[in-house]
Amino acid sequence: MRLCDIISGCDADIEIYGITDDSRCVKTGFVFFANGKKFIDRAYLAGACAVVCEKGVEVAKNLPIPVFFVENVKMAYAVSCQKLCGMPGESMRLVAVTGTNGKTSTTMILRRIFSYAGRKCGVIGTTGNYIGDEKLETDYTTPPPDKLAKILMKMKDAGVEYVFIEASSHALDQHRLGGLEFDAGIFTNLSRDHMDYHKSVDEYAAAKARLFEKSRRSVINLDDAHAKYMGFHSSGEVVYFSKHDKSADYTAKNIECKIGRTSFDLCGDDLVHISTALTGGFYVYNASLSVIAAALLGIDEKTSAAALRDMPIIDGRMERVIFDSVDVLIDYAHTPDALENALKTLKPLTRGRLIVVFGCGGNRDAGKRAEMGEIAARYADLTVITSDNPRNEDPEEIIRQIECGVPSGALYEKVTDRAEAIRFALDTAKDGDVVLIAGKGHENYVIDAAGKRHYSDKEQILEYFKRNG
Repeated sequence: MRLCDIISGCDADIEIYGITDDSRCVKTGFVFFANGKKFIDRAYLAGACAVVCEKGVEVAKNLPIPVFFVENVKMAYAVSCQKLCGMPGESMRLVAVTGTNGKTSTTMILRRIFSYAGRKCGVIGTTGNYIGDEKLETDYTTPPPDKLAKILMKMKDAGVEYVFIEASSHALDQHRLGGLEFDAGIFTNLSRDHMDYHKSVDEYAAAKARLFEKSRRSVINLDDAHAKYMGFHSSGEVVYFSKHDKSADYTAKNIECKIGRTSFDLCGDDLVHISTALTGGFYVYNASLSVIAAALLGIDEKTSAAALRDMPIIDGRMERVIFDSVDVLIDYAHTPDALENALKTLKPLTRGRLIVVFGCGGNRDAGKRAEMGEIAARYADLTVITSDNPRNEDPEEIIRQIECGVPSGALYEKVTDRAEAIRFALDTAKDGDVVLIAGKGHENYVIDAAGKRHYSDKEQILEYFKRNG
């Protein structure tokens, strides 16, 4: 491929053999996309045939390879990755979901609906990348541009028709989705998260809104305070859903939530009854937004309702691992809003006590720790504060910061080792109690000062009940 084939406005007829934005990955004949002037010399010495960087960056005049300037180097790199792979996204219909919570659940619901309707689907998200029924493990919510383009190319080659993508705020801010246009963008909600990365909630919201600037249709949760902001940034048709606001295009009524079953009537031009084995009132949002998006793309609501009726539980999303005299669920809730929603859902469904086990990740937004401690104590009868991917922080210091939010008189325990914390909660549970293990959900690893190692909440729970009958 020639350099002029991947850089808009560039007429350089230079044969290239690859592109990268990491100077350590440069090989002979590669184009290096430089985020600033750092490492340009290293890239040249490694064999780069050209450099692309942003206008205004000062580059040594004696550099013996051509330098091309663009408005946004991250966007240019993402678009170039797509071009290098033949623009695979143009051959498929793309739907992206953004929001603090609910991205994974919504993409998996969409996958279920479209697969049930006979369409071959791909999913790119936190719990894995799916090409039809094949699952590929991933370390990303939204992959970096080079990996994303290659995944889309695989999907195209496999005959995938629809791709459902989790669009994280990091990915949108870093323009990882550059070069892609979306048939639909879905907004679930926005609450405090990633304040270690974004400088403010406004900046966080602005990153999310970028999705809707490149979406032909936008399906938006009107009950969120940022709904109209997202709608304002939408470039095409906007459809709103609300549980409460009757002026919305779609509303829900007759909502019933149980452990293992959520049902409601979705009201738009017609009324359709939705019933699913997914647990939690927030699934009214995730399911409704998915059904509406599917309708906009040609799947009628009755087909979607039939698909959801027997939909399998989503890994680590209010997943009921044990249902006997004690119900034990695991959930990925790792933000204040997600934890509150999970506990608010389970509280009225609990015959005995509600017990929650949770922690907070290290080297991440420390401001949410005390807030989550307060939320847990407000709803749970017993809170067990533990570790959750402490990374390079002292797990006991993280627990102490969570503890600061627990009000005086609340019943709680601190158990640093997560496996021990789960065993403690299960030992404590009695008939009629519900135990929620929150924070890690589907994850099968823990990250601490020693690195990354295998660990699974689900395995710990199953092993406990196997050992204890």
